[in-house]
Amino acid sequence: MPVPQEVRLRSYEKILLVPILACLAALALIFAATLDYPTRFAGGPAAGREAGSELARDAAADNKQADNTQGREADAVANGEDRRTQDPRAGDASSYLLCSPEAALSWVVDPRTRTAVAADEAGHLAFYGGAADRAGTLSGDSYEILSGCLPQLAYTNHATVLVEGRGPEAASLDTLRSKTRRTADDTLVTSFSFAGGVRLDQSLSLQDGSLRADYTLTNDARQRTSVSLRTFVTPTADLGPSRDGRVARFIVDPGGGQDRRPVETEREIDGAEIGTVRAPRTGVPSDSSGRLLFASEGEGRRPDLVAFAPTLDLTATQFRYAQAQRPSAWPLPPASSMAVYWLYEDIPAGGSTTFSYRYEPVPPESAD
Repeated sequence: MPVPQEVRLRSYEKILLVPILACLAALALIFAATLDYPTRFAGGPAAGREAGSELARDAAADNKQADNTQGREADAVANGEDRRTQDPRAGDASSYLLCSPEAALSWVVDPRTRTAVAADEAGHLAFYGGAADRAGTLSGDSYEILSGCLPQLAYTNHATVLVEGRGPEAASLDTLRSKTRRTADDTLVTSFSFAGGVRLDQSLSLQDGSLRADYTLTNDARQRTSVSLRTFVTPTADLGPSRDGRVARFIVDPGGGQDRRPVETEREIDGAEIGTVRAPRTGVPSDSSGRLLFASEGEGRRPDLVAFAPTLDLTATQFRYAQAQRPSAWPLPPASSMAVYWLYEDIPAGGSTTFSYRYEPVPPESAD
């Protein structure tokens, strides 16, 4: 009987042997996983029910997450909650006030009324009630009056400047001159620089529980220029129970004894025809109704136009809202805003001008 001889591999055969062994190991793992597959997904009725329940739970979780993203406010209202009363340390940025943790904000509070205004470093603002006494931070009783952050993580209440011969520029981190600071007289001040030597100073303060916003435009150039300003005013979304067509999204009061005008579709209204604008919010579980007012006689120029439109549409518009491009006016959805325009203000070299508005909380029965 022949004696088997020792098998010797050539060097190139040894090199080829390594990938072959790796492939065999991978096939062994795949085979082991296949043996477990019937147990998990097809191992009789009990396993099938368990797997089906697991998949159903996963699908339900996915659907719930999608619903929360698309209709976060509606879920909150259905549960009798206010979206901004969530834990401000939560991981979801859209549950934050102004899309930012409280530590990143500046605020002032009226201890008597517990209303507060907060602003991030770039001057985006939110106005809310039920603030923690003196601290101004959110409490379990907090509710929004003017919303600063959409679930889509879009900012709402901010200004845009249009300098003559140039394109519109938003008051944002890109144009920031100095970050928001709180002054000794409890005013939040943010400064911006725009093309053509135009500077904007935004000042936010509280007067008897109402928000006052002042926008001072200064021409630091050596020649006169024409400047236009747009600022958003965004009440909290009017979600919740059906309104039954009884209450409009906004109500314009011309003043002087004239009849009030409901605003239920997107439109622009001449500023001269507006005394105040009421925003009844009957579909939220708190006193989030409010009223927009402009400068009194001798306090500054009144706006030229006020546009009423869906909030997301306004945030996507660079300056003037082009409602006229649509064949007909669309009904205002629950999340709707006002865009206030001061147009074509001539400012001499070294001169400045200030535009202002106030927003006051009002009881729900007084807002409709």
